[in-house]
Amino acid sequence: MMGHTVFIDQPIGVGFSYTTNTSKPLVNSARQAADHLLNFLSNLYNQWPALKTSPLYITGESFAGHYIPAFASKILGNTSFLKATGITL
Repeated sequence: MMGHTVFIDQPIGVGFSYTTNTSKPLVNSARQAADHLLNFLSNLYNQWPALKTSPLYITGESFAGHYIPAFASKILGNTSFLKATGITL
């Protein structure tokens, strides 16, 4: 069995993440951050469909305790994403 790890420094503007596009505002809520993560995951699974068969674990530290539940809720509440990726509950 092979494992895959993807580190996402998110939301934009925290940690090592940054943007040079100053015309758009940074993320202001866990809901917006969850939207960005779901968009990233959709693109990831479209680019590398073989990853759809791997388990998905979402972890974080410190303030991520506010973001992780929003991420999980967004993923689990989006049935079209779940069907497209084949993620099972």
